[in-house]
Amino acid sequence: MSSHNEQVQPTRFDPAPPPEPAKEDNSAAQEDGGAPVWVIPALLGLAVAAAIVVFWLPGKVSAPQVAEPAVENSTPVVQPGTQANKATPTKEEASPWSDAQLAKLRKDAQDVLGELLDVQFRLQERSVDVWAADAFAAAKTAAETGDTQYKERMFVEAKASYEDALAQMLALEAGIPAAFDIQIEQARAAIETGEADAAASALQLAALIEPGDSRLAAMQARLNTLPTLLAQLAAAADSEAVGDLAAAEATLRTATELDPAHLRAASELERVAAAHNQQQFN
Repeated sequence: MSSHNEQVQPTRFDPAPPPEPAKEDNSAAQEDGGAPVWVIPALLGLAVAAAIVVFWLPGKVSAPQVAEPAVENSTPVVQPGTQANKATPTKEEASPWSDAQLAKLRKDAQDVLGELLDVQFRLQERSVDVWAADAFAAAKTAAETGDTQYKERMFVEAKASYEDALAQMLALEAGIPAAFDIQIEQARAAIETGEADAAASALQLAALIEPGDSRLAAMQARLNTLPTLLAQLAAAADSEAVGDLAAAEATLRTATELDPAHLRAASELERVAAAHNQQQFN
């Protein structure tokens, strides 16, 4: 330990020698084959840059805009001699199976319609619209309903309507004999009462219903002799009124010979003949 009187001497420091540069570890800086470590990342970067340039960059570069002419929203005009392109049908096309079904239903309706028309023509030939106007109009209304349904491709409903109309017209056709008998009876009653005009009208209608019936000729013959028969009935009544029963009986016999089927004339003859016999007895 130094004393307080000793002079302090500076200590000499020698600079340390510079460190030697570290030698690169070739084993860490190089990979197998001697290639540096930075080569692979550099190659990957270049590949990414090339992909950007080739694929991404062209999509970002906008092409120059070319003004397109305005298209009017109108239907194209088809020039003469040309054919417009057929539009694609929006409605789903029917299958062959459904087409076959519709065809069968259509044919069924047409078959009923054909029979209906045959009956209708037969009735019209007999002037059904004269002697059965209301019933025939109802049948035609049912047929017209079927026509409307047929146009709307409602073939099942159309067939039902045609069948309804057919049933009504067949009923009219089946009633022809009865309708004829009614007119003949009306003509007979009119002849008995001396109503010539009513009898003529009934016979005309009966002739429309059954033109070839043999009763028409017989009834027409009675109608033709009716004026003469009525005159004889009146003359017989005059003779009876004055008491000339013989003349009255003779006139009535002539009247019954004109129309043997006239019930009134036959009845008058029977009554006057009995009175004449009683007069002769007295």
